[in-house]
Amino acid sequence: MPRRDIIYRTLVLISAVTDERRRLKQLEEETGIPDRQWKHVWALKQRPTAHMLEALARRWPEYAFWLVSGISDAPNGHVSPSEAKDVGNRQGVTALLERGRSSSRDYFEAQLLLQELRAREDDGSSKAAVGENAIGEVGRLLADVTAGTSDGAEEELWMRYLLLHSKQEEAKELDRAIAKIAQEKRLRALAEKFDVDVSKKSAAGTAIMATIEHLRQREEDANLLDKAKRKLKK
Repeated sequence: MPRRDIIYRTLVLISAVTDERRRLKQLEEETGIPDRQWKHVWALKQRPTAHMLEALARRWPEYAFWLVSGISDAPNGHVSPSEAKDVGNRQGVTALLERGRSSSRDYFEAQLLLQELRAREDDGSSKAAVGENAIGEVGRLLADVTAGTSDGAEEELWMRYLLLHSKQEEAKELDRAIAKIAQEKRLRALAEKFDVDVSKKSAAGTAIMATIEHLRQREEDANLLDKAKRKLKK
């Protein structure tokens, strides 16, 4: 069998997180990508696109590292679907891994919610200011491309970036509606999980940042406790 590459891992992940009876529709609902596109991937008629991989990683962040690299790091919450299932079915020492996985998943999802809140704040900012900052960021990132070129090189790169982005975003009205519904569904689920009122953007951002810090501190305390227990056993 060929090396288990990202195509294989994508299929494994899809199989693990969806119901066989409504697999493609469920993927559409959870990722905002139309089921007909997932159908091509599931039938091995196309490779998963970067957009699809990002959608899977953001919806199931505990599998993101394994999905793109094929490597897992269970103590820090980065697992494969098979490891997650195995840990869920075993007792004893694996309870430590399960706790770490659950805590890490909470942390990943809190960070994703914070990203969404900040993106919404940017949407309400001056488009001219946001655009100017973005042009500078792309220019700095691709400094080797713009070196020695005309003063308008950064703006030209930015236009190329927007063109690539628009190609990704090109979709029928129905597809855009599907994506919007999935995004709002996910936002509501995360907001409910962390008890955040997303209608109050500034307060919500502050609240979720406090949650992230709490999760980070909780994990650090748990690690220190585990180390202390292991020393006592020696």
